[in-house]
Amino acid sequence: MLSRLFDLDEDPRSPRGEHKLLHMASAALPHGHAAAFNQGLMDLGALVCTPRSPSCGRCPVAWGCLALARGHVEARPVRAARGKPPHREVTAGVLRRRGRVLIARRPEGKLLGGLWEFPGGKRERGESLEACLRRELREELGVAVRVGREVGAIDHAYSHFRVTVHAFECTIRQGSPRAIESDELRWVMPRELAGYPMGKVNRAIARMLLADAHLGSATRPP
Repeated sequence: MLSRLFDLDEDPRSPRGEHKLLHMASAALPHGHAAAFNQGLMDLGALVCTPRSPSCGRCPVAWGCLALARGHVEARPVRAARGKPPHREVTAGVLRRRGRVLIARRPEGKLLGGLWEFPGGKRERGESLEACLRRELREELGVAVRVGREVGAIDHAYSHFRVTVHAFECTIRQGSPRAIESDELRWVMPRELAGYPMGKVNRAIARMLLADAHLGSATRPP
């Protein structure tokens, strides 16, 4: 509404656009009638000066609308083009022991806190996926591993970034896993993974492992 009234040529969501809009709105604010003025603007924006197909012909302030006078109604408000969200490469380790796989519970208070996951982390610049996973498992679990075959890769989009998670089979070469950066560790059978709350990515990895387990039992000779 205000972007059209003042013909604001910048995105009102940007710091500069917001500053200019507040300055112009403050100058137009009638002394002693701020509440009624603001309510009127909200009503006009909801009922008349809508984001799409505004009803300029029945707008009571059309006479003073700069965007209407200049033919800029459809171009206001300005919406700056949004850049592509950043993409992150992440690794996850599938560690096995006597038929079980290791999962870790994320710390409370963090993103996806309290959910279970396959340990791993974000790849750093110039680092291979295998080197990333070895480093992450050393930092998170205190173990040295050999990275084996890739189980699969899962793409997922969060609100502000995208990830591709690469899951690899891993063999422990040295050390015993400790919950250094997680609240708890558990060794569970693949068929038990469905009983543990997980995010979408780790749930997808769990399904891959369960499918592999079913395939292995189906192809194993009697």
